[in-house]
Amino acid sequence: MLIHVYKSRIDEVKKRLEKVGKKAAKYGVPFSYEILPDVEKTVGIYKYDVANHVHYCDTTYKVIAVPIQISDEPVCSSGWNAVAQIEHFPEGNIVTMFDRDAFAPDAWKTCSSYCDHCGTNRKRRVTYMVVHESGETKQVGSTCLKEYTGINPNACALWAEVASYDEPFETESFGSIPADSLSFNIVEVLAHAVMSIRKDGYRRSDAPGATKEEVKDSMSELRNPDDADWKKAEAISEWLKGLSVTDGTGCEYDVAPIAKQGFCSFRHFGRICYCPVAYDKAMEKAKRDAARAAEQEAQRASSGFVGTVGQRLSFKVSTAVLVTSFPTFYGTTFLYRLIDETGNVFVWFASGAQEISEGATVKGTVKEHKEYNGVKQTVLTRCKVA
Repeated sequence: MLIHVYKSRIDEVKKRLEKVGKKAAKYGVPFSYEILPDVEKTVGIYKYDVANHVHYCDTTYKVIAVPIQISDEPVCSSGWNAVAQIEHFPEGNIVTMFDRDAFAPDAWKTCSSYCDHCGTNRKRRVTYMVVHESGETKQVGSTCLKEYTGINPNACALWAEVASYDEPFETESFGSIPADSLSFNIVEVLAHAVMSIRKDGYRRSDAPGATKEEVKDSMSELRNPDDADWKKAEAISEWLKGLSVTDGTGCEYDVAPIAKQGFCSFRHFGRICYCPVAYDKAMEKAKRDAARAAEQEAQRASSGFVGTVGQRLSFKVSTAVLVTSFPTFYGTTFLYRLIDETGNVFVWFASGAQEISEGATVKGTVKEHKEYNGVKQTVLTRCKVA
C-alpha cells in the first residue's frame, strides 16, 4: 500500500505508524513501512456556484507530499486478497479501501452484513470484501475471513487504520492546507529573488524588509520578473544542481538537494533567496581562478631560471605584486613576485614594505632556483630598487 501525507504532518503520521507497528507485533501481523522522497501534488480549491448549484475548481495549488510505502496488503496463498473493510451502520456503510485508487461499487455502501462463506445474514459490525486472483469477489465476516482465505482480520483492521491516514489531495478547502506544505517552483522563487536583489539589494532574513519576505509578497501579488531575471534564475538552478552537500557549508550547498527536487516550501525561502548572491560570488571567483590559471600557464611558458646561485644581477620590472606578508621573529616579511620584461618570474622575501613601480630597476643576488605550480622562479635576496 502506498499512502501520501502532507509534508508538515509526517511526524504525526510516523508516530501513528509506530503505534500500528506495536499493535501488529501484538497480533503477530507482519508490518513495516518506508518513507520515500518528497513529491508534488496538485490540490484543487473548489467553490460552490449558488446560482447553478454546482461545484467548480476556483484555483489550484502545488503542495509537498510525503509518500509512505507500507508492507504488502493482507493476502493469502489461496489467491484471495482483502480489498476493503465495510463498517455497517443502520443508515449506510463506511467503506475503507485498502488501495485508495481502487474502485468501490455503490452497492458496497448499502449492502447488508451478509457472509458469502457461511451463508448467514446476522448482524455484524464489520465485513470484508475479498477478491480472488480469478476476479471473483466475495463478502465475508471476520471469523470466516481467516477460515476461508487465511487472512488475519486483525491485519485488515490495521490496514484500514493505515489507509485512513492517506490524504485525499485532489480537493481541499484552502484553510485545510498546511501553510508549510504549500509547494513552489524553485526557479520561480529564484527569479523573484533575482528581481528583488536587482532592485533593492540583498537583505538578510532578520533585517527589515528581508529579501525572503519581499519574494513572498512578490509571488503572492503576481509581479513579473523580466526575461533576464528568469534567465539568471535558470542558470542559478542549474549551478545549484551541480553542487553536492559534501562540497561546502554555505547556504547554496543546503539548497542543492532542493534544486534537484525542483520544488520547495516557505521554510526554504531564506536560503534560496540568498543563492543569487552566492551565485554571483561563485561566478566572480570562477573568473578570478580562470584568470589566475591563464596567468600561471603564460608564466610556465615564458619564465625560466635566470643567472646562477650567488650571482648579482639587474633587471627591469614589468609587473610587481605583493603576494602576502607575515610576522617573523625579526619583524614582518613581505613576499613580492616580480616579472621582468621577457616574462621571467622572480621572488623576493623583503624585510620591509617596498615601492616597486613598473619600469623600476631591481638589483639582487640569486639565492636559489625553484618551481612553484610548474612556474620556474628565481629567488632573490639583498635586493635594491632604483
